[in-house]
Amino acid sequence: MKGIMPEEMEVWYILPAIRRECAKIMVQRGLSQREIAKKLFITEAAVSHYIKGKRGDIEFPESIQKEINQSVTQLLQNGTIIQEFENLCRKIRASGFLCIIHKKYGITPKECEKGEIICLNENGNATVCH
Repeated sequence: MKGIMPEEMEVWYILPAIRRECAKIMVQRGLSQREIAKKLFITEAAVSHYIKGKRGDIEFPESIQKEINQSVTQLLQNGTIIQEFENLCRKIRASGFLCIIHKKYGITPKECEKGEIICLNENGNATVCH
């Protein structure tokens, strides 16, 4: 099995978990599945799966949960999903959580294990992988 790029980890694991958390928060705030689907640019069936926990099985630490909650607030106040999800992904990378998921679910390059891989932090600056 080949190594998995961090971007692939985001697509396969992080983004579905972000969508799940956003959907759950939006339900708590009284939005219908149809409204949630429109806000997240997904189908109502996908919203149902996220709410029932059938997709996005990564559990975020409390600090990231707070960031997701703030992003939902922004999104509901006319923020854009692209802007909010890009912000969240940057913060997740900067927190080192993406590296934890990468090591748990993927085969990391040997340079990563040696601390030689450079990832981008929330400010877009290069840092050594956690």
